[in-house]
Amino acid sequence: VTTDLVPKEFYPEILKNKAQVKEWKELGFEAVKSAKDLKERKLAVDTKHFGDGFKERLLEKLTEKADLDDLLDGLVIKSENWQGLNLLTGKYREKVKCIYIDPPYNTGGDEFIYRDRYLHSSWLTMMSDRLLLGRNLLNFDGVAFFHVDEHEHRNLRLLITYVFGEENYLAPFIWMARAGKTVTQRGIQISHEHLESVAKSLSDVKVRLVEKEVVGCRYRDDKGPYNRELLRQWGGQHDRREERPTLYFPIRTPFGVDAYPIRPDGTDGCWRANRDAVSRMLDRGDLDFVRNEETGEITVYRKIRQGTVTVSAPTNILSEYGTSATATRELQAVLGQPMFQTPKPTTLAMHCMKLTYLENEQLALDFFAGSGTTAHAVINLNREDGGRRKYILIEMANYFETVLLPRIK
Repeated sequence: VTTDLVPKEFYPEILKNKAQVKEWKELGFEAVKSAKDLKERKLAVDTKHFGDGFKERLLEKLTEKADLDDLLDGLVIKSENWQGLNLLTGKYREKVKCIYIDPPYNTGGDEFIYRDRYLHSSWLTMMSDRLLLGRNLLNFDGVAFFHVDEHEHRNLRLLITYVFGEENYLAPFIWMARAGKTVTQRGIQISHEHLESVAKSLSDVKVRLVEKEVVGCRYRDDKGPYNRELLRQWGGQHDRREERPTLYFPIRTPFGVDAYPIRPDGTDGCWRANRDAVSRMLDRGDLDFVRNEETGEITVYRKIRQGTVTVSAPTNILSEYGTSATATRELQAVLGQPMFQTPKPTTLAMHCMKLTYLENEQLALDFFAGSGTTAHAVINLNREDGGRRKYILIEMANYFETVLLPRIK
């Protein structure tokens, strides 16, 4: 529990506790000299440094006017993850908004090593058991993200669609994991890893659009430079005429014929703007019409002016959210030394959580917690907007005590 939540009557006892003060020093915090320091700096109090009487009195005081779950920022369980997920099922069934996991990649050189011909099947069995339990914990608008590389990518894709249903598959994200480092396979440099995603119920999921300032425009008219953005709705599951009938209508073109939103498969689609908005775009000269001379097909684009902000569907190519090297430096900055071989950057986890609207007091779950990236990402998101998102982590390895807990503290 952090010191800002601890009643002041406990402060003298905390300040006198040499083990707790020593831990703060080892974590790199400045010396704590007064009760004011405890209140303002929100340092983590670990009750392992105190007797049972202290813990009982603190719990009693904290829960006089509030539920303990409301006070906690997260729950961290040291356990084999199948057992841990079973433990959580009763209390947290259908309460998790986002699952974000980085399981062992089964490369033969990681922590999942089998030396027999059942290598892949053993890995799949391990993952299947845990995904079935994880699915039970997801809310109906929840989304799960899975890191994997080429060793088990194909198998994982089949497994998640089997567990969650093909109709709930969200997207195959590509994370540009390596920069300035040569990793070769059959003479080809492999710079990416996969981040698969699937929903509990895709029809209940909203994906956040992204905003970007327009720069480096390719086109120009009498108003100045601009880029093009397809006016037809695309890239989502709600792009059909029957789903948005009011967004299907003709637009008069300079070629003397009307344009309609037609999907690539030839079926009726819908525009990204209603009739009034399209009429205003036409009046301002903010629509481009491109005709295919061979087929006569007319494509309608919206002009996006340089310096403006455009909103669009997020890309599945994740090249702006750090690399493996970024993650290592990030962990080193917190702990003073790497101590962990395969961390992921918090910016990547934060992007996934933002993408699927992890907000308010919703839960993020990571049952291959590793170095604690998921908790770190949740903490950072809360710092950005003052939210109270919460995390649940499960990890059984020895670095639970040496890496994960110190990082969260």
